[in-house]
Amino acid sequence: MKIFHTSPSLINNVTRKTTSEVDFSGCLFFSDDVYTMTQSREIHLYSVELTEDDIIDASDLEDVDIDGQSATETLIRYAAACGFDLEEDDAIDLLDASSTAWELFDGEEVCYLDWYVQGIQGRAAREMGFVACRSEDEQGTVYIIDAHQRDEILNHEGQEAA
Repeated sequence: MKIFHTSPSLINNVTRKTTSEVDFSGCLFFSDDVYTMTQSREIHLYSVELTEDDIIDASDLEDVDIDGQSATETLIRYAAACGFDLEEDDAIDLLDASSTAWELFDGEEVCYLDWYVQGIQGRAAREMGFVACRSEDEQGTVYIIDAHQRDEILNHEGQEAA
């Protein structure tokens, strides 16, 4: 199966913190269909070839170690930085996508926690030996890939004018 990611700029090096405001934890988001969420005049199209064995569903994720602490501890710490008191059971529900940050909290900062959760899902998938985590977001099915120090898995298919 071939999945797609679009970017307003050429991807040379995926870092753990992709912007100053939004922390996707080094993950990129892919879809079955090519779509863009940018108003940039240039769009770079990337693809990754996967088999079903490369993918884990978010519901099957485990609370693995990420950078010296469990995925749920990481989520609890990040939620606190956003001003939310996240309980361990709720952190597990966020990790396995049985709940969303939007269901647990209100306020402007919820979007940052929600994006961070997706990044942690991608990192947990990688720690478990998978290339991608299949989850759901506002666009539908999303494939989250931890691309930090793995730029070689990205196939640049070209650039298009918007």
